Amino acid sequence: MRIFLMITFCTFLLLCKAQGDRTTYINKVKTICPDADIIEIETKDDFIEIEYLCDKKVVEVGLGFDLKIIYRESETTIDNKTLEKIHKKLDKKYFGWTIDEFSLVETPDTNFYKAEILRDGIEENLYFTLDGKYYKTKNIVLNESWNIASLEKSEFYNKSNYNLTRPDKTYEMPEILVEISGIAVLNETDIFCIQDEAGIVFRYNTQNEELSGMYRFTDVGDFEDITIQNEMVNILRSDGTVFSLNYGNYTGKSEFRNLPLNCMNAEGLFYDNTNNRFLIVCKDQLINQESSLRHVFSLNSVNSTLPEIEFVIDLKEINAFIYEHYKEIDNKIIKLNPSSISVHPITGEIFVLSASNRLLAIYKNHQLKNIYPLAEELFYKPEGISFGQNGDMYISTEGNKKGYVGGQIHYFKMMK
Repeated sequence: MRIFLMITFCTFLLLCKAQGDRTTYINKVKTICPDADIIEIETKDDFIEIEYLCDKKVVEVGLGFDLKIIYRESETTIDNKTLEKIHKKLDKKYFGWTIDEFSLVETPDTNFYKAEILRDGIEENLYFTLDGKYYKTKNIVLNESWNIASLEKSEFYNKSNYNLTRPDKTYEMPEILVEISGIAVLNETDIFCIQDEAGIVFRYNTQNEELSGMYRFTDVGDFEDITIQNEMVNILRSDGTVFSLNYGNYTGKSEFRNLPLNCMNAEGLFYDNTNNRFLIVCKDQLINQESSLRHVFSLNSVNSTLPEIEFVIDLKEINAFIYEHYKEIDNKIIKLNPSSISVHPITGEIFVLSASNRLLAIYKNHQLKNIYPLAEELFYKPEGISFGQNGDMYISTEGNKKGYVGGQIHYFKMMK
């Protein structure tokens, strides 16, 4: 009975808090539009999204948890002169696409138009300045303890072989890859990409900066990483299933294998050609295991019966390392929940990427060697990492589903 009452009481407190938060958000919206009629309030990973009616127009606002306005989007009409400029641009690059609607997006530092265009059931968002030029959206900076300015002041951070605050090149992904979740470098001009929800391998050409091929391997799912083994592409689904297809002789068919992993979310997959093995890393702790540990597995092939534990990532060690080497960063508990894994082709170091708290951890001989925090201005949600044969590094970062942050691949030349 006491347990039941305790659960009931806790539930009551949570409902009261949720209701209190809702009232706070509504009151904030009322300062923007006193007669706002709230349609929906939705909590995202990093902000609150509120849709409401104001003067009979549908408006959407994004609020940070500190109630600061991140963006405001509303229906709009565009003057004929600007509209003509936009149409000319669309006719060159998006011929055959239909404009669905325009919105005005207002942010703290600028305003711009969003155009929703459609073709063959595919929707894409494009952005234009108020005078009709293409506009590149910026990453949302919310509540991380570090940023580009603070990281560039760190002597330890600047010892990296890569200038992690200033990519040598950034590739803007098409709308279909706004949720890019894994990458694998094929050669100097081609990268294989996957996105969370589509069972398709996308081939992206960095020279032309456009998609050059697609390989469907299954239907929808939760796909987390991709790696290349000779002419085979292997894709990891979060439940530990690995799909394989031959990109050199693609027949439209793929094979799959379920790996017996003792974790709920398998996130990283890499084929280590030097040691002829696969590396797999889990986002969370193993089932019924210590919550501060993350495990990296290895296996000789995707048909191996049982993966072996290669080494263990200790979050306590991660936090101790950051506290010792990054005095400039506000002290807080850091989570490294792996989102991708790759082996450096020259040094043999294992790079583990984390979307949580945006971290890059480097291991040598199973020992933690370095940690590099990643700036939120560049990495909205870093999900994929891969290397060229010369050691140049590529990191992909997911965008926001609403489109204010697009999917990107950052390219970093190896300096040392």
